[in-house]
Amino acid sequence: MGNSKPKKRNGEEIYDPEKTHSAVDISEKTQTSDAKFFEINDRIKQNISDAESLSRDISTLNEKILNSINDKAYKDISRELDGQNNEVKSLINQINSDLKRFKMAGEEIWLSKPQQVARLGRHQSLAKTFSVFIQHYQDQKRQFSEKNRQRLARQYLIVNPNATEEEVEQVISESNPQVFSSLILDSSKQKTKKARQVLNEVEQRHNDIIKTEKAITELSELFIQISSMINQQQGAIDSIESAVEEANVHIEVGAVEVDKAIVCGDIDSGPVFQGHQEVVNFLGDNKNE
Repeated sequence: MGNSKPKKRNGEEIYDPEKTHSAVDISEKTQTSDAKFFEINDRIKQNISDAESLSRDISTLNEKILNSINDKAYKDISRELDGQNNEVKSLINQINSDLKRFKMAGEEIWLSKPQQVARLGRHQSLAKTFSVFIQHYQDQKRQFSEKNRQRLARQYLIVNPNATEEEVEQVISESNPQVFSSLILDSSKQKTKKARQVLNEVEQRHNDIIKTEKAITELSELFIQISSMINQQQGAIDSIESAVEEANVHIEVGAVEVDKAIVCGDIDSGPVFQGHQEVVNFLGDNKNE
């Protein structure tokens, strides 16, 4: 297993849609045992469950930080929230990496067609569960961002009650920190100490909005990638199932023809009957896989 440390940018955990570890760099000769396959399966399920639990904790912290009324409370909650968000990012990256490994384990050439269908079906099911979580988590962040924007607008209007909607929107939407600081500085001139404190909080919450919207963009990219993988996977499953069906039809026709030949006495029933029985057994095995 290669280095599984999550990517970071400026010390901050980031989502990595293109993430690949040595775990997914396997050759065509690799044979993933059933035990290893189900180990990966169980790890993905557990990590998705852990991410869902953390997202519920994050939702609670989001409400707390929105309702915080002093600088110390805000900073304490913000640190806890950053930690929880980074944990979820790490889990998402690990799940994404494992899903790629899981997919390749279902495409290994040594597997029979029915085995491939079974493995790829499990992969598709987990990928769908993961995509549902990503979509839910993305919606959660959108809601937090929108509420944060509304609070920021109210705070800004406290110290600039004559600001137009366009001016407020410009301040909230400005993603360049230098431009934003300039706008805040202009607003702070000739203001009271209380007003400057409010504007400082506006600046802090503006940083929250920027981080949240960056995360939303990254999650959107990941969701598109997972959805594309699910659609491609369905095509592969349909193709394999079609091939298996066709093979089963040929086997059934062959078995019927052997039966007819034995009944008519056209062939010796001894060794041929044994061969016929092997064909029937093989057919049964294929259906039961």
